[in-house]
Amino acid sequence: MKTAIVVLVLFLAGCASYRPLVDLRPGQSQPQYEAALIECQRIAEQVSPASHALVGAVAGAGLSALLATVGGRGYDRGASARMGAVLGGAGGAGEGANAQRQIIINCLRGRGFNALY
Repeated sequence: MKTAIVVLVLFLAGCASYRPLVDLRPGQSQPQYEAALIECQRIAEQVSPASHALVGAVAGAGLSALLATVGGRGYDRGASARMGAVLGGAGGAGEGANAQRQIIINCLRGRGFNALY
């Protein structure tokens, strides 16, 4: 479980620093792109993958514990809740990171850059 948390923290650390692949159009310069990218990354930081991870962890723990309870004998609610928290947290963090990436891409496109990926 500690390993999963460390991996999750490392994953979250690099989300807002995402640099999409951009095809600069005629008249666009690298310094213009860098300035726009910094602005877009700051906007994307308003979405928190950590808060998505927390919501996912809580939901995953609750749902897994509930399913273990309904499942009857032989299911360990605590172990199920812990596993659900890890899986839900990872899923939530991924969702938050994807949201940040999409915000950066949309922001750059809105500023006239051809963000490919």
